[in-house]
Amino acid sequence: MLKKCPFCETYNKNFESFGFDFPILKKLNVIGGGKRENAKCPKCFSIDRERLIYLYLNQFTKIFTDSLDVLHIAPEKRLREKIELNKNINYTTADLYKNFVDINFDLCNIPLENNSFDIIICNHVLEHIVEDKKAMKELKRILKPEGIAILQVPFSRLLEKTYENKTILSEKEREIHFGQNDHVRIYGIDYLKRLENIGFIAEEFKWTEHKEFTIEDYAINEEEPIFIVKNK
Repeated sequence: MLKKCPFCETYNKNFESFGFDFPILKKLNVIGGGKRENAKCPKCFSIDRERLIYLYLNQFTKIFTDSLDVLHIAPEKRLREKIELNKNINYTTADLYKNFVDINFDLCNIPLENNSFDIIICNHVLEHIVEDKKAMKELKRILKPEGIAILQVPFSRLLEKTYENKTILSEKEREIHFGQNDHVRIYGIDYLKRLENIGFIAEEFKWTEHKEFTIEDYAINEEEPIFIVKNK
């Protein structure tokens, strides 16, 4: 069956593989991490987790129709291009180091006002941050009372508790323990609880519960949920 890329709108029989194949990722069956088949579009090079967020935003939010304040952290190229087409929104991009964004900041110390954004997109970032609880608190602070944040991370359903060890510092050791040289943990099924402990209302949106939308047509890993948080 042909699969469609929602960004470049081309149909392909097969998408390219993408990701790392370190043993720990296979052992723990890390969802959203590891080497994935049919992950990378051969034409526009979008990857599965980027398409995942776009499809959710397009189907289940009003980001492409309403006037909203949106923050996109470490923005993916194709997703950014789609969002920028909506001139009604006030769109801010951010990153720690990259120079193609609107503002550079440390996620643990965000130089923005309280209650600033209706939607925050933070896709596979928190696993890089040693003090992730500080980052979560900062994201909560700048999220509007009725807003939502999408906080994606790679995680394992085989881990009851998130695995982290702050003594593991070398890139080689991080590859062995966390599956990537700049990751500092592998989140477990306690990820939602970690978010709730910050004060968020957290939920896991599962594509398999929404059969009206055939996610498999877009070369998406349907095992990867959308992690959505709101302020209490």
